[in-house]
Amino acid sequence: LEKRNIRELVKSVDQSEELGEDVEDLLLEIADEFIDSMTRFSVQLAKHRKSDKVEVRDLALHLDRNYNMKIPGFSADEVTRAPSRFSNHISALFRNALADN
Repeated sequence: LEKRNIRELVKSVDQSEELGEDVEDLLLEIADEFIDSMTRFSVQLAKHRKSDKVEVRDLALHLDRNYNMKIPGFSADEVTRAPSRFSNHISALFRNALADN
């Protein structure tokens, strides 16, 4: 993630809005911590399942338990399979986020 990405996101919401340098730095730090947390927890869950592959359900469980964020088709108590299109989209977002680091 780069400051350019943050600026583009802000401009997509409001063309006239600009963030201060300190706000951009803070948002980047928060995003980095979030990605790091997601990665570490998801890898630990995959290892616990004796798998060498992180799955969307690993991310979903972490989001649900630690951020109270729900991914449609997944539940912390009863993991169900989401449509593959959604799974592929989440996987692509996760790969892109990791590639940017």
